Amino acid sequence: MFERVLSPDRTNNYYIMKRIIDHFKTYFDEYFIISILAFIILIAVNTQIGWLYVISSFLGAVLLISFIIPAVNISGIDVKRYHNETVELDEFLNIELSVRNNSRLTKHFFLIQDNLPFDEDPLKNIIVEQILPKEVLRFSYKAKACIRGVYNIGSVSLSTGLPFNLFWRKRIMKCHSRCIVYPSVVKLKKQIKGRYNQFSPNLSLSYNIKGLGFDLYSIRDYITGDELKRIHWPVSARFCQLMVKEFNTYSKNHVNILLDNNRFSSIGKGRENSFEYLVKIAVSLCRKFFDEKISMKLIYQEKSGFRMINYNHFEDFMLFFAGITADGKYSVNDLIRWFIQEQAIKGSCLIISVDPEISLDLINSVNKLKKGSDIILIKGSDFRYSDEKIYESDRYDRNIQMLCKSGINLQVISKGDDLSSCLVS
Repeated sequence: MFERVLSPDRTNNYYIMKRIIDHFKTYFDEYFIISILAFIILIAVNTQIGWLYVISSFLGAVLLISFIIPAVNISGIDVKRYHNETVELDEFLNIELSVRNNSRLTKHFFLIQDNLPFDEDPLKNIIVEQILPKEVLRFSYKAKACIRGVYNIGSVSLSTGLPFNLFWRKRIMKCHSRCIVYPSVVKLKKQIKGRYNQFSPNLSLSYNIKGLGFDLYSIRDYITGDELKRIHWPVSARFCQLMVKEFNTYSKNHVNILLDNNRFSSIGKGRENSFEYLVKIAVSLCRKFFDEKISMKLIYQEKSGFRMINYNHFEDFMLFFAGITADGKYSVNDLIRWFIQEQAIKGSCLIISVDPEISLDLINSVNKLKKGSDIILIKGSDFRYSDEKIYESDRYDRNIQMLCKSGINLQVISKGDDLSSCLVS
């Protein structure tokens, strides 16, 4: 067994073979040849002309060869997909396939079609000109990750029309691999302010209190029951009595992020819709909160109801945002109402929504029971089509004015805003 590493777009006769395949698939059809053969046989039987029998026999042999050879040409071929890495949105993912010929025959000119759902051009065509018996070909190519998500990249198809491209045979090869496309994270320029960082004037979440940290807080007299490993021996020798070290700990604020992921929060098409904007804002804020050592809980809705999650590693947050979809059936007010009922949840409330019709009574209830609330509202009318945009824009403006007059901490994000500068003010 031996191995060759090739690029699918740089094989010697790639463009020539592609042109031949496109030509035959466009202008020739097996049913057309069969119709001609049937017509010639019918004339030969009625007229008893010998040369018509010769032509019909020749066409029959061509059809028989065209029917058998393609199936033989792709038999014994095995395709394997290598493990795919994780990337962020708009990055390039390296795709690797290995093609092995397990048969004793040399295979010629067959097409491998790979389906990558996260790319703008999901179908990738690889034309194999020749593969020797027991040979392994490795193909490596780049695919742009244009749609976030958690993908189980599935099967590839093998097809060939060799030798005359009259009958095409197709095989589906199962070679699954998991691929994760994370949402893009915007690096926020501003520091976390307000109630999320109310203890320290220099915008650092930590402040010194006694506890079980790692930095030295103070030194005090030894008390019966103190751990021996905390004794500060140099200071004890200086004062001729046992002295122990006290360390600082860090107090963390808590913020509860309410994500409005109901099915109406996705306005627009493709990656330029309002829900993708919401995900980008949410994951960027989570990155900032995580860097500032602010404890977070994410509250969102599934088809079965509401759910709250809390992760210790930012990679887990990234995985969550890679897979979240706008498929909830409850409104943002239902989400806030559920949050109010959960008395055990501590900390401030940050609502990220596309729906401007947020109940003021619910927000006031949050402010009374919890530690205040902030709202980041994405102006969904910017993602509408032109005929709906005027009406939706007026509706959004009316609700935004109502929210602003109530004194609620509100930040409106429009399509095209520089998120790195406008978030977290």
